[in-house]
Amino acid sequence: MNYRFIEHIILNRCWSHLERNCLAEMDINWEEIITLIREGGEKTAAAIEQNSDDKKISGELRGSLSFLDQVQEWEGKVPPEKIHNSIISFIKKIETDLKEAVKAKILSPEVYGASEKNPTPVFIGETITAIGPDIIISTDKMKVHASVDAEFMDFWDAAKIKAGLERRGITAPISNVEIDKMLTEPGVVVKCAVGSKPVAGKDAIIEDCIGLDLDGIPSVINRNKVDLKSLNWIHNVAQDQTILSKKPATPGVPGSDVFGEEISCRDGVDIPFPSIANTSISEDGLNVLSMVDGCAYKVGDNIVVVPSLEIKDNVDYSTGHVNAEVTVNISGDVLTGFNVQTSKDIHVKGTVEASRLEAKGSIFLPGGVQGKSEAVIKSGKHIEAKFINAAQVLAKGEILVHGSIIQSKLRAWRIEALEKDADIIGGVIESEEDVCADTFGSEIGVKTVIKLGHDIPETTNKIAKLEEQLKQLDIKNQECSEKLTALERTKEENGVLSSTQEKVKAKLIENIAKLHETLDTKKRQIELFHEKLERSQGMQRMVRARKNMHPGVEVTILDHSFAPKAPTGPLTLIVTSEGIEQVPFEERTFESEEEVDE
Repeated sequence: MNYRFIEHIILNRCWSHLERNCLAEMDINWEEIITLIREGGEKTAAAIEQNSDDKKISGELRGSLSFLDQVQEWEGKVPPEKIHNSIISFIKKIETDLKEAVKAKILSPEVYGASEKNPTPVFIGETITAIGPDIIISTDKMKVHASVDAEFMDFWDAAKIKAGLERRGITAPISNVEIDKMLTEPGVVVKCAVGSKPVAGKDAIIEDCIGLDLDGIPSVINRNKVDLKSLNWIHNVAQDQTILSKKPATPGVPGSDVFGEEISCRDGVDIPFPSIANTSISEDGLNVLSMVDGCAYKVGDNIVVVPSLEIKDNVDYSTGHVNAEVTVNISGDVLTGFNVQTSKDIHVKGTVEASRLEAKGSIFLPGGVQGKSEAVIKSGKHIEAKFINAAQVLAKGEILVHGSIIQSKLRAWRIEALEKDADIIGGVIESEEDVCADTFGSEIGVKTVIKLGHDIPETTNKIAKLEEQLKQLDIKNQECSEKLTALERTKEENGVLSSTQEKVKAKLIENIAKLHETLDTKKRQIELFHEKLERSQGMQRMVRARKNMHPGVEVTILDHSFAPKAPTGPLTLIVTSEGIEQVPFEERTFESEEEVDE
């Protein structure tokens, strides 16, 4: 047998599945394996030499064992899989040559302790089981695939396969089913062990207990608006009723790879309750409780709990006009001819017809407005509606409409139509800073007027009126002061005032005090309006069409006008030194507008 060519073949050969994956060869003691082969080979050669006339076979076998010296020199110099391949190829070559000698009747396998049925020398089987199965470790060390060579199946059983895997450092549970498959299907590669993945802890979950549709955790909604898609967005609450409850965060469970190395996990994150007025936290810290009998609802990303007036049905002849100092919640419609007035908020789940709504707070209309050209809706803060049709709507803050605005007159700090059918068709839209919709006007050229900048002349006029009022108050204050001085001089001259004069004097002193208080108030109002005028003069005003602006639309921004001659497509209108300029549509974000007390 010629073994001189083995080194060249082995060093250039590599099993593709072993090159792709780590074999954990550092767990194999190659020194022991080489010793096992060397001793087994020497014993086999000696047995052949003593019991056979053919001395050539034993000589070649002894000569081939010198190759093991070369393999020993490779340790630390070549990849472990090269050594593995070398050893396997070497013992296969020995086995092949011996089998050929047996087949040619040159040698009897009983001479070296084997049999005709399995002529492989015992030491080769011992070497194969000592090396262990061929294994493939995934790059993340979470899966082990293994196989055993079909040539040596007689030497394998389940216990030896498991022992071979464990010697390689595999600590993950080994599948008995897959081991059986390896034994019944020689050469097949099976996934015999899998690591355990880490299980992340669950974050705390805040649950809505009254139907506020919080999706488990209070969510952040842009532009501080109420989610009007769900009609069940406001609910009565009783004192001590649970508003929110919390499922606490849980710790994570670490995983481990197939070698038993721990894989870290993420613990669940606690989520604090939002700060809600008129509520308290339970002793166990897991519930938010109402402190009042009232109602709860969402405004933007905030939950509000307040005492309120609840009207279960329509505002009609059964209720008459509503005039309240608390939040008014109406489950039905506001019918034509009826008024709702409050110093706080108004919520109407149904439709607002040709009625009048006035609130110093915000107004929320998820049922929309069918105004019949007579509805008047006024808010000291913001208005949000599903749609507005034929109505007059005024807000000091913003007006957000989740649909269309048709043939209506709107005035606000900013106005936006959004979501489905977010079009402005017909009517007059007046805004201080921004008007935004999908489409302005219509293909048939409906006249649609958009005006920006009314705040500057109005603020200027208010300042002028306040200054005129201040001037008149100063004159009145001076007149009262002069009359008071005259009375005091009369008292000095006469030593006494008549009862009528004393009453006049007391009234003058009272009026002067009130005048001074009113003067201070007017001066503060003038300062605030000057601040507002300064902001207005530096404001970036825009009209923004997400999709189109049709002919028939008339846009006025301050002293500049624009009227499209053809559909424009998406655009933003801004004022530059050249007048109104068209630029591509752009999104904007806004902060709450500060309001001036009038």
